Amino acid sequence: MFEKKDKYDLLAEYLKGRLSGDRKKQFERMLRDDPELVRTAEFISDLIRESDDIEWDRLKKPAHTVLGRMLKDYNISQKSKDSKQGIVFFDSKDMPLPTDVRPAIVSSRRIKYRVGDDILEISLHPVSPGSYEIIGQLSGRQPGEMLEIEIRGNKSAKKVKSNDFQLFRLERVESGRYKIKIYAEKELIAKIDIEL
Repeated sequence: MFEKKDKYDLLAEYLKGRLSGDRKKQFERMLRDDPELVRTAEFISDLIRESDDIEWDRLKKPAHTVLGRMLKDYNISQKSKDSKQGIVFFDSKDMPLPTDVRPAIVSSRRIKYRVGDDILEISLHPVSPGSYEIIGQLSGRQPGEMLEIEIRGNKSAKKVKSNDFQLFRLERVESGRYKIKIYAEKELIAKIDIEL
């Protein structure tokens, strides 16, 4: 039987029509016994059907960039024993603008991370050359739960608290690489790596 770690690779091969013979029959048996895999297969099949009008050449590079970052974050999360490592699944800087849309003079950036069952959404807004305001929210938590957010880079560190809806704001963070850690009642519940 197939190992769990490669069932999604096999699903991709199956949907592309690259499995045949015994491997195809064996995978179809596995598919019948795995409701989560069936839902994933249906979701991907729907996406394939809806994607006929997409300009794939424009999306190839951004898709590879996002996928590469996701795999890197996933590998880090598998090695992380002390917390939940956030995995980037959307970054607006990698997405091409729609046809006929002019870029903004001052552009903000949105990044979304999967952290366990929660979603961490970060918005970056330039406030001066070389510094940003960071606004973030961790969804999936109970209303009223206060979080403490710590951002640490080579030159600086800051801590802020969220509001009752897990919304937080970090003012004037200089460009650079940072680690953001999120705590609930002093327990580390999430961490991400981010470059401004």
